Amino acid sequence: MRLSPRVCALFLTFLAALAAPALTPERAEAQQPELIQIEAGQHFTCALDAEGGVWCWGINLSGQLGDGTTENRANPVQVQGLDPAIAISAGGYHACALHETGRVSCWGSNNQGQLGNGQSGVAVQSAPVTVLDLRNITAVAAGGQHTCALNGRGRVFCWGDGYSGQLGLGSNEDFPVRQIVPGLTRVNALSAGSATTCATTRRSEEFCWGRNFAGLQGDGTGNATNVPTLLARDNMSDLDPASSHTCGLNARGFLMCWGSNQYGQLGNPNAERRQYLPIRVNGLRRVRDFGTGHGSHSCALTRTGRPFCWGWNALGQLGDGTFTDRGEPVPVFYSRLRYQELAVGSRHTCALQTNNRVRCWGQGQYGQLGNGALDNSALPVFVRWP
Repeated sequence: MRLSPRVCALFLTFLAALAAPALTPERAEAQQPELIQIEAGQHFTCALDAEGGVWCWGINLSGQLGDGTTENRANPVQVQGLDPAIAISAGGYHACALHETGRVSCWGSNNQGQLGNGQSGVAVQSAPVTVLDLRNITAVAAGGQHTCALNGRGRVFCWGDGYSGQLGLGSNEDFPVRQIVPGLTRVNALSAGSATTCATTRRSEEFCWGRNFAGLQGDGTGNATNVPTLLARDNMSDLDPASSHTCGLNARGFLMCWGSNQYGQLGNPNAERRQYLPIRVNGLRRVRDFGTGHGSHSCALTRTGRPFCWGWNALGQLGDGTFTDRGEPVPVFYSRLRYQELAVGSRHTCALQTNNRVRCWGQGQYGQLGNGALDNSALPVFVRWP
């Protein structure tokens, strides 16, 4: 039988396709941008690429993915209408980006005025808005329903939900525009939890304010404060408050935690159920990154790039291949892999590998693992770029 030239060409194309190597997941993600930061919110995750683009995935009920919709996404989507960013922060149901100009943009829930654009009572803001009257900013921290920022002069500004005193203004009012936190100067580090805010000064002084459930401020009491309170610490270089516990890194490289230990999230079996003063996390040395997220588990990364997690594990958020709570740090599965940064969410965890790949584990119900599925995973899975 004689074949036409067109049929022959199609046949040769078919044979070439059969001979070609199969498209593997590794090749499928060749278009993934180079990433420089990763952040986890309540049930979503965001990443910053080297060109200043921001990508998010997971729950999108309040527009916190910034893609102009309210559809949950199980793969990364790029935040739309955003000027190039140099840093990002993910909160409860909103996220923010810091720009080279020293300005800040935020998107997502604005129920309590946490986007800082002068409005409140807005459940959905699916595109970035500029925080008003805020300039020369060097860091931004998105909390549960509030946001704080640090400027180049070491002054702190906060806005949004003030119900627990987390704005540090001496009242419990909400403010939809930025307010300067009185009494704080020469601040060089800032962090925001569910309803607690902490700052560290250049003199190594540590201040916290807001919610103090189970002693998460570490001041020896469970009393909430609505003004910055100076704390006696072991020369902490960093603080990260969650919803019921806080961890901090001391000058010797030891990780200390305090607050609620209901699920073992303090990482020390000798800790009280409510630990009002810092206690050292067992078995960890030379910690270079850590996170407490928005839930009841904690994770840390050693200087060699090995990740460990502990605390609540009902959805696999510790990544050790089980669903068993852990009162001490356990290595994340595939511990031979090396990571450079951690992002701890409410019930999931993500990490950026040294080879620029992202893996996530834990709850996947809203797509926050970014692997295209909605299943929970007790093992790290690759984020799949579209």
